[in-house]
Amino acid sequence: MKLGHKIGFGFGAVVALTVAVGAVGLVQMRSATRDAEALSNKYVPEADVASDIESALAPMNLNARSFGFTGDAKYLEAARKHAADLKVALGEAAALAGRFPELTKLRDEAATAQAAQATYVGLLDETAAADAAADAARGKMNAAAAALTADLTSVATHQVERMGTDVQAGLDKPALLERRDKIALVAELRA
Repeated sequence: MKLGHKIGFGFGAVVALTVAVGAVGLVQMRSATRDAEALSNKYVPEADVASDIESALAPMNLNARSFGFTGDAKYLEAARKHAADLKVALGEAAALAGRFPELTKLRDEAATAQAAQATYVGLLDETAAADAAADAARGKMNAAAAALTADLTSVATHQVERMGTDVQAGLDKPALLERRDKIALVAELRA
């Protein structure tokens, strides 16, 4: 083989290797592009949705617990607002999982969390109703206690007046002791 053929063959081999390396690089770049698109379209939004869920969940729980302890309506309203935010975030998670079927864990967890959120809101409503019923019962109890106190005060006043009348009338000792016992009983009931 002549030197020109050897150089031509060598140059052809270098060109062939360059084309092969270029083709491998092109395939790798397309793969990297697909991975980058998957990262930006699937996994970053998945992390954002998870962050939104966490951002709504923690204050919802705190405000619901605070309402349960205090009965203060501002905590109930805050818990309901965060529950609505959580519902939106869970809806976004389900929509993202619907667009990308390969996000199976997100799809399953979003469905479970949506059901749990609905149950939680129902229990929050039950807690609010129970708190309102307890407030109504306390109101009735306070009204009954006030009426009882007024009645006992009236009875005590009447018994003290009768005691004064009995002493002035010079009633015997057993009658006065009985009147004293009645006054003591009323005083005990008022305490």
